[in-house]
Amino acid sequence: MRLQKIVIGMDFSAPATAAAAWTASRFAPGAELVLVHSVVVPEIPRFLRGRAPSSEVLVETAKLGAAQRMHEVVASLGSDLVQSEIRVGNAAEQIAQVSRERGADVVVVGRHGERPDPPGRMGRLAERLVRISEVPVLLAAGIRDVRPERLLVPLDDSSVAPWVVEIVEAARRLRSDLIVMGSRGMGKVGQALLGSVANHVLHHAPCPTLVVKEPEDDLVR
Repeated sequence: MRLQKIVIGMDFSAPATAAAAWTASRFAPGAELVLVHSVVVPEIPRFLRGRAPSSEVLVETAKLGAAQRMHEVVASLGSDLVQSEIRVGNAAEQIAQVSRERGADVVVVGRHGERPDPPGRMGRLAERLVRISEVPVLLAAGIRDVRPERLLVPLDDSSVAPWVVEIVEAARRLRSDLIVMGSRGMGKVGQALLGSVANHVLHHAPCPTLVVKEPEDDLVR
């Protein structure tokens, strides 16, 4: 299957920009890329209300600044197949929405660049996207200037605790270019598996990780 359309989360951090460049030149050269930046609506403190600019003004100002930075990133990729969108709202939700609207084959994000969440809530952008995206999610971390050719595909999840550490160590030992692994649907079993396996690999893998959501158990039956 040839990848034809890819949505890339763009927060203008170095990892996000590197992920976009790697995707364009190595992972899927020739594919149409859609860079998505999400502006978060600021909450104005109560004591500043009436004196500070309104949320609408702040959002429009942020969108103008993001548009300029997005233009620079698009130009740096040197391809006519790159488009961009600036949305308002939660980054994971907006990226997933664009991927649905555009009919994307894969969503790509960088590892860092997003702020950590309070304890007890989902943290990294890639983790959130794995939960809500309808298409595979690629965390482009530990990228090298090579086309992925040496793939590590874990197959057995019968013993989660030791298996998750063997995945990461095997990727290091084999100098894998890409890990491809499954994540079950949104049921309780799937959420537990994501937390114990895919989550660990997303945080510790030495190379890019592609998480493909498996069908719901009911659909399989």
